[in-house]
Amino acid sequence: MTQVLRPRLAAALDETDLAGGASAVLAAVLRVPAGVAAQAFQALDIDVDTFVRRTAEEVDGHVEPIGRDGWRARATAAAHRADHEFVGTEHLVDAALDLAPDRWSRILRKFGTSPKMLRAQLWRSALDTSPGGTWQSVREHPVDLVLEDPVDGHASPPVAAAVGRLFAREPIVGLSLATVTGGAIAEVVSFGCASLDPRRALTPSVPSHACSVTKIVTAAAVLRLAEKGLLSLDEPAGAYLHSLPLHAPDGTPSSATVRQLLTHTAGLAPGQGLRQYDGPVVPFAQRYRDGLRAESDPGRWSYSNLGYAVLAQVIADVSGRDHHEQVLAPLGMTASSHGDRLPAGAAMGHVVDRGRLHTVRDSAVLVPGAGGLASTAADLARLCIGLLPGRPDGFLTDDTIGLMNQGAVEIPRHPARQGLGVRSREIGGELAVGHSGAWPGYRAELWWLPGRRTGVAALCNSYTPGLFHFVTEILGGL
Repeated sequence: MTQVLRPRLAAALDETDLAGGASAVLAAVLRVPAGVAAQAFQALDIDVDTFVRRTAEEVDGHVEPIGRDGWRARATAAAHRADHEFVGTEHLVDAALDLAPDRWSRILRKFGTSPKMLRAQLWRSALDTSPGGTWQSVREHPVDLVLEDPVDGHASPPVAAAVGRLFAREPIVGLSLATVTGGAIAEVVSFGCASLDPRRALTPSVPSHACSVTKIVTAAAVLRLAEKGLLSLDEPAGAYLHSLPLHAPDGTPSSATVRQLLTHTAGLAPGQGLRQYDGPVVPFAQRYRDGLRAESDPGRWSYSNLGYAVLAQVIADVSGRDHHEQVLAPLGMTASSHGDRLPAGAAMGHVVDRGRLHTVRDSAVLVPGAGGLASTAADLARLCIGLLPGRPDGFLTDDTIGLMNQGAVEIPRHPARQGLGVRSREIGGELAVGHSGAWPGYRAELWWLPGRRTGVAALCNSYTPGLFHFVTEILGGL
């Protein structure tokens, strides 16, 4: 779905006349075929023509015209604020909502909703275009169960203020946060609920989906094996795979290297149907025992969950141990585990849809190594500390850490560059590295500044794209 829809949306945005005011831009964007924004407005029963007319009356004359370049820049900034690689119609609407918040609140109240709920519906509609497929609801709740004014008496004033801004912007059920300063954990706090029925407080010890932050663990395990001489980053990955063959697009053995798998340049597809709800999970190697065929030749960046599942299999075939065993115990991540499903007692995921809050049905992760890590914010902070340079215990050498953080591969139309299992980008004028993660009902972020030895880990059990901006805001202030 993503491979078809995203280019279609990009093309539609290129053809959209963005030179007018907010009403003209929204009128064009809301008519993009299969656009996320149009789906969101339909789900909220907002009549597009009436909404555009109200926008013309109450917004257009009260904000400076920003023109085509201004709209495109704002939409791009909205996408990057959520660490999205693609700019879609949802980001243009998000950008518009930031122009005149008070006026949008008045307009949307007349339609029985709010900017906060509209944003939530935009992100929910965008879920349907994600590689992981759609989600399932197991329970429905009134949306007013989400916290409006989160309180944790242990939070530092800057963290408490940032949390308040995040909760005001997006509906959130629960949030856990840990900060690192000077190479040590400085603060661990949590807000909200782990589940709503029964209502259970989210404490710092409750694990949650780490989503694609799992890829950092997988990459660290690969690099540890490389340091031990058990594999080479520049050898074809197929040389180390004993459980399944890796094929080029023409069916011959793939030349894609371990390094190319790490940097999403091996030519593998993103992966569809990444979750399973019922029945036993067939192991990855067994599912692909007849071979996994690349979508294209190696060289071009294309985000691939399948690539990291292959890396997890490389680790298992080379070492005889699961990928997470190479990392969790050595770094003291005792509250973390890896498996097809979340452990008992983990935070339950939530999505807002059509003005209602839904508890998401738990599903099995079918791409070990790309996802499947259950963790706490404190344990992710320990992972961050383990990947800072200058560690006396030598978890990874400084040279390897530098290689990991290098960001040698360009990510098209995105401010970050791709390293080995992490992305590198500038935050507050300094090099930051880390990874974002998303799964229906969950978001995860882990980012750090190697030069300052500071970092922030955050886990949210509601689908909250604003979490990336929240984390970088706190990181810049440490």
